[in-house]
Amino acid sequence: MSVILVATFKGKSWVIDNADGDKDWEFQAAEHISNPESRYTTDRAKALLIAHNVQHKKPSARGVWEVRLSDPKPKPDPKPKPSHTPKSTAKRRGRESTRQNTDRSQRFSPVSFL
Repeated sequence: MSVILVATFKGKSWVIDNADGDKDWEFQAAEHISNPESRYTTDRAKALLIAHNVQHKKPSARGVWEVRLSDPKPKPDPKPKPSHTPKSTAKRRGRESTRQNTDRSQRFSPVSFL
């Protein structure tokens, strides 16, 4: 049985019009994507429209299906977050607390114009 697949991976979409419906669709899509000569589009909607146009010209037994492939390896976190508070933050906190304790009248003096 034939099926038309729209394979999507990392923002790119491929139309596979000669896929075998009895075999693993993800494997067929991965084989098709790995071929550098395969044409693709960055617009998923356009790929689905192309697939349905192919379905009208050459009817398939199972129709049009979409296969979304994901990256098998998750990307590592670029910078691990520190588990403790940095020393610079502690110093800043100490200065802010001394500012809050000062009397406002000591910081501002009235200016007289003669």
